[in-house]
Amino acid sequence: MKLKVVLRKLIRVTLPAIFVLLLLLEFVLFRFVLPASEWPYRRIITTDDPVVRYLYKDAPMYSGGVWRLGFPERYAARYTINHEGWNSTREYFVTKSNKKRIAVIGDSFVDALQVDVDKCFAELLEKDLNQDHIPQVEVYRFGFGNASMSQYLNVLRYVSRKFDPDFVIVSIQANDFLTSILPSANTDGDFLQFSKTGETWQEVPPVPYRPSRVRLWLKRSALFRYVYGNLEFRYWTFQLGSLFKAKTAERTYQMNVDIGNDLYQIPLFHDLSFHILAEMKTALKPQVKLLVFMDADRDALYHGYDLETEKSYKLIQMLKDVCRESHVPFVELSQPFEVDYKKFHERFDYDIDRHWNERGHRIVAGTLSAYFRENGW
Repeated sequence: MKLKVVLRKLIRVTLPAIFVLLLLLEFVLFRFVLPASEWPYRRIITTDDPVVRYLYKDAPMYSGGVWRLGFPERYAARYTINHEGWNSTREYFVTKSNKKRIAVIGDSFVDALQVDVDKCFAELLEKDLNQDHIPQVEVYRFGFGNASMSQYLNVLRYVSRKFDPDFVIVSIQANDFLTSILPSANTDGDFLQFSKTGETWQEVPPVPYRPSRVRLWLKRSALFRYVYGNLEFRYWTFQLGSLFKAKTAERTYQMNVDIGNDLYQIPLFHDLSFHILAEMKTALKPQVKLLVFMDADRDALYHGYDLETEKSYKLIQMLKDVCRESHVPFVELSQPFEVDYKKFHERFDYDIDRHWNERGHRIVAGTLSAYFRENGW
């Protein structure tokens, strides 16, 4: 008898109350009071167009939106997706004008969903150079989250073929080396990777990403986007997992990589990076100038460590050596970040998101702009 009463209350009261609560969360709280982050949609690659980017449609989240993070909210950054499928303030045209065209290639640091679309270093670089650069320049950026150095090669080939740039700038993060090599992370499968057979590097072509109906449905849910996106579910699960790991005085995770795991593979990374840069130079016209730059160990900087004695710096030094051997100019961000931090003591990223904030993007833009001027580019 008691069980029937409990079931009756469950059906008549509890379940309807839960249903109403979910409706309020989905259509009121996380749309108007605490707006959920909006996410652009991933484009499905084809054999003729093997470069993953965003899918443009004249619809909410497809053409633009607001990327949000945190509770309380750490930032709310507006993005706009152009018809070519990239987050940018401008449309991209195949036909060139009388302006010099600069292409910037990278991962989420170039996609820059963490700052308003006009605050990315690519847009700031264009604005800065056009103050006195003759002829004027236009900067096209090609950034996509989780891309690796191998994928940058894939993007560079598409950029060279379709947009004929005069300059190409490639942004490198410390995790770009390992993720270029199969079977490292390529969750959706649509990034170019490499495998090594003997002394030969072989390309592993990207395969089309096919989102499930459940995944697409969840993406439309404000409740899901708030929990997974705004509350940074992956960040907190990583932090929770780290509580159960043995504590050591040494920083085992530096520049977004397990530094102990990466260091012993530096000879392999050196070999691959040299190969990729050679392929990049082959894909570009002889007169096109190629520039590579790499991020700094910002966490070490905040803690007052000597950047050049940290283990993470060995990855920077490795890429610097590869660029010298490949006759490709290299710009290191360690010094400009260090000079600015010692003077102003302000972070270049967010406390729960290590992507560059507006200050970080300004430093990067200023550093690249200075290189262009100093070298007469």
